[in-house]
Amino acid sequence: AVTRNIAGVWSPWVILAGTITSDPSCTSRAAGEVICAARNDDSGLTFTRLSGGVWSAPVDVNGALHSAPSCARVNATRIICVARGASGNMISATYTGAVWSAFLSAGATIVMHPPSCTTDGGGGVICVSLNNLNAIIAARYSGTGWLPAINIGGRANDRPTCSPFGVAGQVVCYARDSNSVGFANRFLGGVFGLAN
Repeated sequence: AVTRNIAGVWSPWVILAGTITSDPSCTSRAAGEVICAARNDDSGLTFTRLSGGVWSAPVDVNGALHSAPSCARVNATRIICVARGASGNMISATYTGAVWSAFLSAGATIVMHPPSCTTDGGGGVICVSLNNLNAIIAARYSGTGWLPAINIGGRANDRPTCSPFGVAGQVVCYARDSNSVGFANRFLGGVFGLAN
């Protein structure tokens, strides 16, 4: 079910057809347009689009998702959805508003949890997850391809969450460690690597 807020008033929930088997992820793609996606009962991606105040019927996209997707805006016309694939690595597909790309590998790094992705406000997307030692791993989609994943330090019990910082290229991530202590990390933009 989906809803939207118009000038401080929530619309009634709308029940959409189809079966989803994961938490959904929503992101804006263009002004006045939001895409919401989830894994479906065939392990593919199901998405719906809110445009002009109307929700589209859900549409299925082929894929072999082994987790919930995390979707984020790449630029003013394109989004990316990222999930764990069959091999445990991250896989991703982009959407232009008309066509989805095929799901492709986002690198060889194995992750144990669904990724958490956000726009970096600079034409890219940063996704974080945990490896088999619960270390926090980050990967960046540059708008044309994936940069190698890096260990950004820290260990977490749960999937970290990230948000754009509001300054082009910068992202803030937050996680909870095994002692229930929250900690944060910030990518300052520029070259993606550990020097930040």
